[in-house]
Amino acid sequence: MIKWSSILLGGQRRWCLRSLLLLALASTSQAEEDDPKARYDHALKCAVYHRMVAGALKADDRGVLFEDAEALAIKGWEAAQGLGADLGMTEEELQDDWRWQLQAFNQVINFNYRNIRQLKVQYLDRCSG
Repeated sequence: MIKWSSILLGGQRRWCLRSLLLLALASTSQAEEDDPKARYDHALKCAVYHRMVAGALKADDRGVLFEDAEALAIKGWEAAQGLGADLGMTEEELQDDWRWQLQAFNQVINFNYRNIRQLKVQYLDRCSG
């Protein structure tokens, strides 16, 4: 029997939560492939993620890497727009979703690009394809 109190203490709590998150993602990945709204949400999150990475690279004055990340952000946004259009979303709704996701990611990094690692831990693998 697992003692949750011992798992939830210290650094093990993060490891446990990440493991549970990865398990949940693995079990829903097939369902997401079949669900147009889930594909849209994934494309939007990745577009915003790449935009946030581009902003962090620009803040660190890493020009070439910034251009690559910005290109991925643009490509992701175009994909999200296409998927959103397929769902019947208006341009205003797409912009609202972008702003909401951007705000959520800004809160994760506490409005500081130096904390971008917190997003990379969650989204690097999911958004690298």
